[in-house]
Amino acid sequence: MKNLRGWLKNSYKLDLCHFLKGRSEGGVDDFIIFCELIAATSLLTSKKIIKARTLSPEMPSKNDISRDKSKMKVLIVKSSSLGDIIQCFPVLDYLHHLFPKVQIDWVVESHLASIIQAHPLIHRAIAKKWSEIRKEKYDYLFDLQGNCKSGLITFIAKAKQKIGFDRSSVREWPNIFATNIRFSVSKNLNIRLQYLSLLEQFFQRKIEISHAVLLKSAKSEEIAPFCQKYVMVCPGSKWTNKQLKEETLQAFLQSLYEKYKMRFLFVWGSSVEREMCERIQTPFSVVLPMRLDTPTWQSLMSEMLLVIAVDSSALHLCGTTNTPSFSIFGPTNANIFKPIGNQHFAFQGQCPYNQTFLKQCPLLRTCSTGACIREIQMDALLKEFSNWWNISPRPEVGRAPSLSLEENPYVLPEDSRHKNDPQQLRIL
Repeated sequence: MKNLRGWLKNSYKLDLCHFLKGRSEGGVDDFIIFCELIAATSLLTSKKIIKARTLSPEMPSKNDISRDKSKMKVLIVKSSSLGDIIQCFPVLDYLHHLFPKVQIDWVVESHLASIIQAHPLIHRAIAKKWSEIRKEKYDYLFDLQGNCKSGLITFIAKAKQKIGFDRSSVREWPNIFATNIRFSVSKNLNIRLQYLSLLEQFFQRKIEISHAVLLKSAKSEEIAPFCQKYVMVCPGSKWTNKQLKEETLQAFLQSLYEKYKMRFLFVWGSSVEREMCERIQTPFSVVLPMRLDTPTWQSLMSEMLLVIAVDSSALHLCGTTNTPSFSIFGPTNANIFKPIGNQHFAFQGQCPYNQTFLKQCPLLRTCSTGACIREIQMDALLKEFSNWWNISPRPEVGRAPSLSLEENPYVLPEDSRHKNDPQQLRIL
């Protein structure tokens, strides 16, 4: 460890100590293994390698793209997490528009492999086994994760071209050593468009595509009684500071019932979330008695009148359906993470400590109060919901909003920084 740290710092002026600060033990191990592999194969013999490998003469021409490539093979590297993976789904639709017969494999954590395999455009989900990753040679590999873990996978995999983010856009800079074509992507774009931008720049083609997809799932008789026009409520999130105060949510749902006669179905993903749902439950609501797998959850979600959620995988899953959503954001920027389309509305809480951020608050995991979301008042939520619900167009059955970089209302000005202003999101 010390020898590697000294070698990198002395040879490449890299402050490894600063990079490793605050990382988990597993993340440090990924980085060390990654660097050792690179060093062992002499990929870092010259400082010029980063610049030399940034552009490649083998980028596809439009003529190449227009030809039918029945044997085209593409590998997607995005191993976690559930919400991040769901946000990448539009990339699959884009590839199939370019190459209708393309074979797409996806490297993913083993516990998420079934979700990837449920996507109708996926050929094979690879559960991070090195022998499986190196089993086939691909025409193109797209590293959509941009960190050390995905860099290790990208480095190991066999592909003619390995495409990823450049130094200004990548999440963790060592990742750039694993790719040979890199692009700068605006961090002001909605996150789904950031992933699409990488492919659009590489293939030099913009395509209007749908972000909706129906995951393959077995018809479950258990959920049949709940396939009604409920409002699905998903109050849970991985981080407590993304959750609305229980009393506020309960009062908000009570007001929606009184004003719109809405009935609510609580859906949960863990025992802790189930207990939360049971505490919030009212006479006009039902708590789903069983935990759903993701494809079944999406199938049930498609039958709902509306989904109410915080920034979570449930919200991102709703973005793959035609069901409208009303979401509440606090320490993350709704402009970046909310689903795309006028039928998806986001309420942004205000930070009392004047924290500003582009993507997520630096105090997300450490803020002791979570005041930006936990101090949101019910009256403010009800007012914004009513203004949106009364005038918002509803998507037609079977019609999905399109997703494109062109004429995209979710691109922020390059110099903008989110200041937790709920009014700024009303146009969304």
